[in-house]
Amino acid sequence: MMNCAAVLLLLLGVEGLPATLPFETPVAGFDPIYNCTYSDLSPVRTVLHVLGKQVKCGDYNGLSDWKSAFNPKDLGQPPNVTLIGADTEAYYAVFLINPFPKDFPFASYVNPILHHAVGNVRGEDLISGDLSNATTIAKYHPPNPPVPGFNARFSYLVFKQNGGGKEDYSDVQKLCSAESATSKFPIEGVAKNKRLELIQSNFFLVRLWS
Repeated sequence: MMNCAAVLLLLLGVEGLPATLPFETPVAGFDPIYNCTYSDLSPVRTVLHVLGKQVKCGDYNGLSDWKSAFNPKDLGQPPNVTLIGADTEAYYAVFLINPFPKDFPFASYVNPILHHAVGNVRGEDLISGDLSNATTIAKYHPPNPPVPGFNARFSYLVFKQNGGGKEDYSDVQKLCSAESATSKFPIEGVAKNKRLELIQSNFFLVRLWS
């Protein structure tokens, strides 16, 4: 099977494709679950720190567009994600997903790509960003955009587990690649099967600098 870069380069050689690809549009074309689902006034909200910088909806320090994108070479360790206002007695699951706009040339081949996932996170741990006691569903695979010059979105989805306790994720672990990020990860099916309720989402941008 061709990798993402090969598919994209193949498609870029096809006449009629747009010169500007939809990565440059921060919101349009994405499934709503990958957009920020909170306001600054919400008592329950996802706070995301990447390389020590707090990121909200792809921006940090008032920067926007390509200026707020991180270099994948700097992302060997996962960002810090916390859920302010989490239920301390509840369990949560956190997924890091790289989605593509629905009209992106090769979206149907890879969308969405799972880069990290943990479950059975106690609310009291998630408040402080401590995932060390969680169940690893998919180990962290650093962001790796296939083509330079485009802002790739990496969304953290925070779900509340409504099963009344810890969840068995062994079946989901089997869906995940141990060697690389997992393409076409069925996040909606997993959420439905495991009775996961989407609480919050937040995202950061990554750009492969040529």
